[in-house]
Amino acid sequence: MSPVQAGWVLTASDLFDTPPKRWPQETGTPKQTSEQGVAESIDGSSGAGGLFGGGPLIVGRIAARHNWDVRRFIGRIEPDHGVQLSDGVRSLARTGTMDGIVFQGVKRVNRVLILPIAGVCLILIGLAAFRGKPDVTNIADDQRRASDRRVTDRLSHNSVADGGAAEPVLVGRNVCRECHAENFALHAQHGHASTFHRVSETDLADTFGGRSFDAGESFGTYHYHADDQGRLFVSMPERFDQERFPLMYALGSGHNAQTLMTLTTSVDGQTEGIEHRVSCYAGERLGLTPGHANKTPRDALEYFGDSSRGQPLQRCIYCHTTSAKIVDESIVDLVSNVNCEKCHGPGSEHVRAARESSTPPPYSVGRSTWDAESELQLCGDCHRLPRSVSEKQIRDYPQLLARFQPIGMVRSACYLESKRELRCTTCHNPHRSIHTVDRSQHEQTCVNCHRHDSAGHVVCPVSPETGCVDCHMPAVELDQGLTFHDHWIRVH
Repeated sequence: MSPVQAGWVLTASDLFDTPPKRWPQETGTPKQTSEQGVAESIDGSSGAGGLFGGGPLIVGRIAARHNWDVRRFIGRIEPDHGVQLSDGVRSLARTGTMDGIVFQGVKRVNRVLILPIAGVCLILIGLAAFRGKPDVTNIADDQRRASDRRVTDRLSHNSVADGGAAEPVLVGRNVCRECHAENFALHAQHGHASTFHRVSETDLADTFGGRSFDAGESFGTYHYHADDQGRLFVSMPERFDQERFPLMYALGSGHNAQTLMTLTTSVDGQTEGIEHRVSCYAGERLGLTPGHANKTPRDALEYFGDSSRGQPLQRCIYCHTTSAKIVDESIVDLVSNVNCEKCHGPGSEHVRAARESSTPPPYSVGRSTWDAESELQLCGDCHRLPRSVSEKQIRDYPQLLARFQPIGMVRSACYLESKRELRCTTCHNPHRSIHTVDRSQHEQTCVNCHRHDSAGHVVCPVSPETGCVDCHMPAVELDQGLTFHDHWIRVH
């Protein structure tokens, strides 16, 4: 019995267009035990063109039936056995796949599964054809669930092997929630949880779409357009006719503002980030992006925004994401927002240990080597350190530096007199949004150190128990009404 006698043998058109055929049975000596025999049986039974001329799926199935490597099998059929191959079969020979079905390395196929598989394929195709616009929220949820399933696989493959610990990998914030539900819930309300988005995943297209903004004589008027997929574009018809520039990403939590950015390629082939001239502020107010008021475009592209490339561009994306790598005009390996593993590091080994033991070894901030300097370096990596600015700025201390809290803190007497043990978490719960903390709670932290009943503490002679923040860490107003508390703690 030849392979084509063995049951239902399907071509690609059989599977997707018409009911299956039963190919005519053959007589004669069985030849299924050799490649040559299979080639001759198929070529002789199929009529003009042969099965190799019309059925890549058949070729794959025959190779699978005999546990042959499909690419090796097809590669030898034409030169060795004189059978002419179609383009589809040659493609199968190159890739080992056909219509998403992988034949490379496939083991024996049970023929009774073919009809159910065909039915499933038809159902899936029907569902795909009648689906409407995808629900972004559901897609995101599905992706998160799929990510959680992959985590378990990664953990099982990243356990200790050959006497050494595996390289940790990211597991995602939903896995952290298994043990740290309270911090997970707090973080969800924090600005860190929403620092980076694709514009199409936000409501910014609705906010900007149909609106115009006059950015002044230096730039001109911007007109915003949204499509039905949530994408946002901007045009400047007075300068560039009806050409529309895409606005791809949104940076910022929205507590203060959200600024739009697009990746593009410059004339010299380098990736450029264009920070759009207009940002969205609280209450859906549009205004110039901070720092853009006195800028002048150097070329046509800069009418749409400030240009950056190389390390400054990568750092901008880095500080708004947990993981991201810029490749040409795309971002790959993207884990949006500042999540758990941005600060605590890849968690796969910690999770594996925690699932195996009720007392896992110390991790991240729990390690004995973690100290105030470690914390300062961690937070200052994005919130800035003295090395991030010029010596002149440190000396003059312009108002802009109020935005970079660690720079002010390290020159405060509170930090210096504490033998440099004062740290960010002395006053802040890093998982909790500052907007949910009452002013009196911060002032109580001050009073706990500046105690009036202790001769060793400096006590405020004006108001020893209240008003600490307003007097010693006042809010400084910067561009567009944004305010930041000055962390150089002193008498103003």
